[in-house]
Amino acid sequence: MKKRLATALLLAAILCLTAAASLAAEGREKLRLVYYPTDFLLDVDVALEKGFFDQAGLDVEPMDVKGGGSVYLPMLMRGEIDACFTSSFSALTAIDKGIKLVQVCGVGNRPFTYYALKDSPVNSIKDFSGHVVANKPKPDGPWLALTYDLDKFKVTPKIIDMRDDTDRVTALISGQVEIISGTSFVEAFYGKQVKLVHECTAGKYIRNGSGWWFNPDFLEKHPEAARRFVAALAMARTYMSEHKDEAAAILARKLELKVENLQQPLDLPVFDNPPVIYKYGLRKTAEIMKQYDLLREIPDVDPYVDGRFAKVIDVDY
Repeated sequence: MKKRLATALLLAAILCLTAAASLAAEGREKLRLVYYPTDFLLDVDVALEKGFFDQAGLDVEPMDVKGGGSVYLPMLMRGEIDACFTSSFSALTAIDKGIKLVQVCGVGNRPFTYYALKDSPVNSIKDFSGHVVANKPKPDGPWLALTYDLDKFKVTPKIIDMRDDTDRVTALISGQVEIISGTSFVEAFYGKQVKLVHECTAGKYIRNGSGWWFNPDFLEKHPEAARRFVAALAMARTYMSEHKDEAAAILARKLELKVENLQQPLDLPVFDNPPVIYKYGLRKTAEIMKQYDLLREIPDVDPYVDGRFAKVIDVDY
């Protein structure tokens, strides 16, 4: 089994490199994009560091824009940038406001997770009632995912809004709160002190519906730029699957993590390869957002997904 997997990965790598050489020979394309280093965008960091965009004949200009989707999605509409990563939540909010954008590729899969101290009586979401939870504030994805599950399981904790990841961990360790929203980094750094108590059931839709969104006018004029971008991500994902330690080292460098303080190895997100678009997840997220009056109406998501560059998944998963 391992030998077959290794052979498949080698063939995938060869095909990616062959495709990259072909693309580069056709003349270079340029792409201005906004993204920020994070674990579920690790394929971009790997592609930049290992030169996969260059091999694909694509000059990528990363732009650091402060303020989140409320700032850079209007920039996308105005043509000041060509592409950006944004969450399904932010994209659907923008679509609801009339901003035009198109998803060409999904991102790494990472659930929305909640942690308590090791000796806590809380072991699952069914134990949340009566306890204090520090969560990202409305309208972030973790807020929506947890709100959905609190209603689903009919539990009523006390919720405290706390946006900063470090502040939430500090509040948990010091006993100010009993449960926090967090990433796998919480386990990596505090594994001896904390335990995972919940993964949000709707998180897979909210996270998987996120992805790389392009200005539709740019995409119409430069479909080759999108094709090369996704091809380079595929090369990066192949590399990551074969060199997990190096991928983890790149992640640590990009996020300026103090590896010597890790109690457990970094848990890398899962990346679909070949890349996919979770259209079903996007639609399901819209339905959940409408349930909480966060959208005026549930949009037809078809016009906002371009399936030429990544496989489109339109069934439940």
